[in-house]
Amino acid sequence: DTLGDMLAAAGSDVTQAAAFRTLAVDDNPELDVYGQLLQRRIDVVTFTSAAAVRSFATLYGEEQVADLLSHTTVATVGPAATDAVRRLGVEPAIAAATPSIPGLVDAIRARTGVHVEVISGEEESRLAYVAAMAGLGLNKGSLVVFDTGGGSSQFTFGHDAVVDERFSVDVGAVR
Repeated sequence: DTLGDMLAAAGSDVTQAAAFRTLAVDDNPELDVYGQLLQRRIDVVTFTSAAAVRSFATLYGEEQVADLLSHTTVATVGPAATDAVRRLGVEPAIAAATPSIPGLVDAIRARTGVHVEVISGEEESRLAYVAAMAGLGLNKGSLVVFDTGGGSSQFTFGHDAVVDERFSVDVGAVR
């Protein structure tokens, strides 16, 4: 029995959602990342997984990635992302010494002098709740969002558009 099965047996209305999947995305015309890269308006492009590299290549064209990224700083975290970027003909200027988001932030700061704000686990859980509500097309009812990342997991409980309780624990897929 899974947690979802037990909750359903206890009378809860359970919607199963994949814990992790990589989805293809469309370019957001309001952001125009492609145009901003061509105009050299983006200083650093970060890749945190090989899947993110593949999605970027699919979105903007695998044969164009090297040219598109040639005028910006490319940063990677972990060997899989670094290898995926290299396979596209791009050498990362920044590779995190420690394969973690804090390691990536430190490497970007050391290379560029730019301060990168890392949001708290509680804020991450709130944003995951808002995204889940929007992504599932929900606007009322109770919802629990479990969001597991590389270094932490967020648990958010709410109803309608209101977050009732949230917490974060330092347990993730990498830890």
